[in-house]
Amino acid sequence: MIKLFGFLKKHLFTIILSVVLIFIQVMSNLSLPRLMSEIINKGVMINDIPMIWRTGGYMILITAVGGISVVIASFLLSRISASFGVDLRRAVFTKLTYASLEQIGEFGTSTLVTRTTNDINQLQQFIVISRMLIMAPLMGIGGIIMAIYEAPTLSYIVFIVLALLIAIIGSAMFLVVPKFKALQQKLDYLTLVLREYLTGLRVIKAFNKNKIELDRFGVANEDLAITTLKITRIMVFLIPSMMFIMNASAILIIWVGGRQIQTSGVEIGSIMAFMQYVTQVLFSFLMMAMIFTFIPRAQVSANRIVDVLKSQNTITQPDNIIAPPVVKESTLEFLDATFRYTGAQEPVLKNISFKAKSGEIVAIIGGTGSGKTTLIDLIPRFYDIETGHIFVDGLDVRSYDLKDLREKIALVPQKPVIFSGTVSDNIRYGRDDASEDDVKRAARIAQAEEFINNLDDGFDTPIAQGGTDISGGQKQRLSIARAIARNPEIFIFDDSFSALDYKTDAMLRQAIRKELKNKIIIIVAQRVTSIINADQIIVLDNGEIVGIGKHKDLYANNQTYKEIVLSQMEEGEVA
Repeated sequence: MIKLFGFLKKHLFTIILSVVLIFIQVMSNLSLPRLMSEIINKGVMINDIPMIWRTGGYMILITAVGGISVVIASFLLSRISASFGVDLRRAVFTKLTYASLEQIGEFGTSTLVTRTTNDINQLQQFIVISRMLIMAPLMGIGGIIMAIYEAPTLSYIVFIVLALLIAIIGSAMFLVVPKFKALQQKLDYLTLVLREYLTGLRVIKAFNKNKIELDRFGVANEDLAITTLKITRIMVFLIPSMMFIMNASAILIIWVGGRQIQTSGVEIGSIMAFMQYVTQVLFSFLMMAMIFTFIPRAQVSANRIVDVLKSQNTITQPDNIIAPPVVKESTLEFLDATFRYTGAQEPVLKNISFKAKSGEIVAIIGGTGSGKTTLIDLIPRFYDIETGHIFVDGLDVRSYDLKDLREKIALVPQKPVIFSGTVSDNIRYGRDDASEDDVKRAARIAQAEEFINNLDDGFDTPIAQGGTDISGGQKQRLSIARAIARNPEIFIFDDSFSALDYKTDAMLRQAIRKELKNKIIIIVAQRVTSIINADQIIVLDNGEIVGIGKHKDLYANNQTYKEIVLSQMEEGEVA
């Protein structure tokens, strides 16, 4: 938790002011029993009415000062909490924005959502109640000192009560702290189950697995509830135990104090003040017990957030960034590139070498798991190769500023991603300064113009989150239009035509060849008809290139490619 204190540095003055105000409140609370003792001993006992009014007035004034101080302190801490939450969420989101795919995968999407929301909320709540964290020790220590000062002969009662409280609170914390960590993990899993259900809703309903998913959610929910109940049982035992000690101590003070009034001449006011100070000590421990229920959760949440902030990005900027070279003809080259995922025993890609230049369409085809998507993920440095080189315009991608490198590339993923906003917003996502003509041209090339014009407001039509109100093919075409509007040097289509019908596929490929003739175009495809006219076809098998060439040559000379073709087309169709 200490590692996150840096986010509170800008609030240092406000924190100090809050501490001062809390100290004023504590001192006002500690002075009231002493004044009440004086009223009883020097006012009531001798019937000094002016003294009672005068001292009573002081008590009202002190109470007002203490009340105003605590209100202002609470307001200031609430503002600090809100600002802290904003800054911490921004820091976590910024970290995730620049994190590598491997880094994101290390945590998992569901736990990152929980850490960014629930965990930060836990820390914000802790800051709000930190007033008690400051007030409780001051009140407890001050109460002990003043109790002993008022009635030294009763001081042993204070130490007996303290010993019992420490034993009870310590035992509760020993039992509850590990359970708070388990609680956060179970909450992560519940979030994961819920997220999988919502994202896979169509598949779940199609396979009639609603009951199974309901049972799965029920198990996760029940598991979370059981852990919560275990914590609650401990805390439920804690508060009544402390209240019992409080009431028992009051009875003991009255019994012992009453005898001392008769035998030792102890004043009644002192006994009353002593009882109030002991009550303040007990309430301070009660506050600490409440705080201790938050501290373990806050500590676990803080550690989980620190884990994200301290995680090492596997894709880093080069020490010596080289400016992008100015070239007449763009090139992309793989030279003996080998890649393996972290922890994998075998490389996913081995000794990959090929070259593409402006005006060429390079297709990548292969069986499932052959490494096609992994290969194209290496170009924008979503991952870094283990050995070898990848050159863009003659410069190794690891020497580029990441921003400069990725501005040269437009990627259309296999699963289209649509953002909330209008159709135009989605197409402009790759290039904010794209003109209206650029947007319409991109839509026309992507074969999306017709369906967009049929929408109620055309390009200004709002789209639901995730594009749930348009078809899969329409989402795919919008995703392609977004890439075209970016107008980069290199286009990467990762099986992006699979959701299109054959006619739209053919028209799109024709438009791409005509309109993007000066660009490098990389197409990953499962459908042979999508790549049959490519300038180069790269055949992958088990992470290795087993053939490079045009369709006719590969069909005649490459057995792997021929098997792929014949699995989709008849011999006569190929000819």
